[in-house]
Amino acid sequence: MNLEFDLTGLADVLRRVVNLEKLAQRVMPAALEAVRQVWQDQVSGGLIDDPRYAEAMRQESSVIYPFEDDVFRGRVQVPASQQAHAATIERGRPARDMKIAMLKSAKVKRNKQGGKYLVVPLGFKAAKPGAFSPSRTMGMLTGTSPFRVVSEKSRADSWIYPGKEPVHVLQSVKELAQERMQRIFEQELRHWKA
Repeated sequence: MNLEFDLTGLADVLRRVVNLEKLAQRVMPAALEAVRQVWQDQVSGGLIDDPRYAEAMRQESSVIYPFEDDVFRGRVQVPASQQAHAATIERGRPARDMKIAMLKSAKVKRNKQGGKYLVVPLGFKAAKPGAFSPSRTMGMLTGTSPFRVVSEKSRADSWIYPGKEPVHVLQSVKELAQERMQRIFEQELRHWKA
């Protein structure tokens, strides 16, 4: 009695595996670059126009290949510095009342009745009427910083920061990139001999 094992076909299988690895090393970088390009196009006016997001997708760090030392895996990602920004675009952002946080500021003052208020500078200079004189100010605009006051008596809707609807960038990229990747793989497979 005995058992026989025939592994003569194993050498052919191993040759095919080596060829598959070579194929992956040729095709994956082009396929990943196609995905990155679709993603960049979608955030550069295709789906949204966000220069900060688009610049992040131009960075080399947005494509990782091989991923986790596996030639059959790659990743296209938003670089770490822009992950939170991209996530906010993808999920959207609800409107929020800024008055609540502002009235908790360390710079809050109290009026005579004990109510809270905060003077909020608007961050730009407004011209004083008649203050612009090229001869006296050497062509520079002089003025004051405009401000607004938030208080407990401010209208309920006066300090609402608007929300943003979600923009499903990832889903759009996935759908558009799938076709490009398929063309790249089909073109390479036509020339590939296993």
